[in-house]
Amino acid sequence: MFLKFLFKFLKASFTIRPLAANTFAQSAARRIATSMAAVVVASSIMVAAPQPADAVKKGKNDAAAAEAEAKAALEKEEAELKKVIDPLDKTLTDLMRKYDSRQLFSPSDAGKLSDAKYTMMDLMNQYPKSPLIAKPLFQTGFLLAERGKYDEAYELLNFLNTQQPQNPYGAKARVRLYQLQKRLGAEYFQALEAASAGSGSATGQDAGADGKGGEKTTPPPKK
Repeated sequence: MFLKFLFKFLKASFTIRPLAANTFAQSAARRIATSMAAVVVASSIMVAAPQPADAVKKGKNDAAAAEAEAKAALEKEEAELKKVIDPLDKTLTDLMRKYDSRQLFSPSDAGKLSDAKYTMMDLMNQYPKSPLIAKPLFQTGFLLAERGKYDEAYELLNFLNTQQPQNPYGAKARVRLYQLQKRLGAEYFQALEAASAGSGSATGQDAGADGKGGEKTTPPPKK
């Protein structure tokens, strides 16, 4: 529509010869027509171009939408994780209470600790940086160490120390690792470090003498 109007306007400006009194009048008419056309074109460009304020507003809206989407995804992930963590936390708290009172586990309690270990291994793979796993991870590693499963305890505690060093339970894991080193001796502790680095995971089931498999248990250190 605009181009059609501009074409008609220019055509009219160049057919002004019969109305002009001399060459100067014709030249002036052409200059006026050209100037007016330029003004019209410039005005149309200014109207069509997005204003800076609108662009900034759109950018802020897009950023806010992306932030809201990321927040919703994080909340959904935490909700799913809590479904696993909450019952696990209850089990581990009960086992810690029994340890504090008797320092003895029944076979049933030993089975619960084993289940907790495998659950934590899954969570370590899925949510290594989530602060929600820090407490049960520390408790599981602590209890495994007290049951003499030093390699499994080291794997969990060292994972917590390296993946979440700023977490309060990461600090507790460092203290516990230091205590294990003092208890087991530097040479034995270095063997645990080497085994963990070589295998990628010191926890799990290894085949026993009968080939049927069984829990991997580190023998006690030499006195």
